[in-house]
Amino acid sequence: MEELEKKVLENLSDLDLLKQLTEKLHDGSTTKRMKTSESLCRVLEEYKNAGVLDLDNSVSHFLYKIFEQTAECALQGVNSTEEKYQAAWSLVLLRLIKITIAETPLHENVHFTTCINSLFSGRSLKVLSYLMREYQDISISIVKALTNHIKSTPALAENIINLVKAFPLSEKVKNVQFLSVKVQTNLPQKRKRVENFDPEVEKHKILIDTESWDYQYRESISRFWSTALFSCTKEKEMKIYLKFIPKIAFSQVNEPLMFSDFYLKAYDMGGNLAVQALNGLFILSTKYGLETKLYYNKLYALVKKRFSEGKIMKPGFLKLVELSLSSHLLPSALVASFIRLFVKESLRAPLSQVLWNLSMSLKCLKTHSALGKMVHNDLTEDVYDNNCLDPLATKASESSLWELLILKNHYHKAVVDLVKEFEKPIEKLPRIAPDQIDLPADENVVVLAPKVYEKLAF
Repeated sequence: MEELEKKVLENLSDLDLLKQLTEKLHDGSTTKRMKTSESLCRVLEEYKNAGVLDLDNSVSHFLYKIFEQTAECALQGVNSTEEKYQAAWSLVLLRLIKITIAETPLHENVHFTTCINSLFSGRSLKVLSYLMREYQDISISIVKALTNHIKSTPALAENIINLVKAFPLSEKVKNVQFLSVKVQTNLPQKRKRVENFDPEVEKHKILIDTESWDYQYRESISRFWSTALFSCTKEKEMKIYLKFIPKIAFSQVNEPLMFSDFYLKAYDMGGNLAVQALNGLFILSTKYGLETKLYYNKLYALVKKRFSEGKIMKPGFLKLVELSLSSHLLPSALVASFIRLFVKESLRAPLSQVLWNLSMSLKCLKTHSALGKMVHNDLTEDVYDNNCLDPLATKASESSLWELLILKNHYHKAVVDLVKEFEKPIEKLPRIAPDQIDLPADENVVVLAPKVYEKLAF
């Protein structure tokens, strides 16, 4: 093999020797076929350097036939069942593509897209991850090729999740160029505003280099996610995405807020999807600058709906509500609407829910001590607008918690004890900033509940 390759390289004009080398592509041994393919790559590289491939004559046409035969052999190897062979054949194919690549983007090259699609269809995610991690310029092309693939052939959510797990983080990708020159640095930077409901944080600005490889890589993953989520309408598929996007996708893209449309779509479908969607919207609101009014309007509407259904709410959802109302930076009028709703619904809720409602209302009063007037406000007419879905416009802060007088006579001692806590001087809780609010790892743990409440199971 080595002698024949040497003879071909020494006599590039002898096409008969090249034919003999090409015939060895059909040898039975995988190792021999790979060595032959590598030899042909080196030979074609010599023809490329000599300018022969750029000509339009019988010799160049013959060389392109050999190229196609070698590429076909490599693609067959990519479909192997062993990952080490899949990776090796992929590199051989990339060498061939490098010889003939012109101005056409790599992710539109037929041989390249066939290779990437084969690896994805064969669940060879380790090989894809390896190629992306080892070669910086190829990683973006791989993501783009996969985006085009799932656009034409939608994949199951589980397969998409497994694939994006294989995408290496940008800092894990080696700065090695396989096809192109090194990425240029010191490019112009673009200013981008950071949104947050904290006025101090809102003034902060950061600089983003939109032409850098890191930015482009994250943008390609963003487009991949947009394509994957665009046609997702099945509840089972959406549940998978809603669960894994905060764990995986937020750290992969430049703008996590791009997922807000998907979360709002899931929220509008109602049921358990609405609760899972709120969980994601909460993270986007506290950590990534989603408009908080939008989130709290959705939260308030869902809490009202759950109360009207008369169902006992699950600990995971109650925990989300509690964390959502933990910050002292929230408008008092907004928090007052939730307090008013909790106390009002305590007149008809089951015991466990009544205890949660009252303990949560008490905590909110301690966070926003100015709302203490609601406890002792003697009004002849209740101004609270129960039908309003905007928590900032219910006039709850001007109303009275008159229901506490009725709950004083509750049959259960734990409820009576909690009502007495409202009559004591309100002790302020320590302030907490939005970026200090983190969801606990265990979704079944109820947070900040009084001892009497912890003994009750939902």
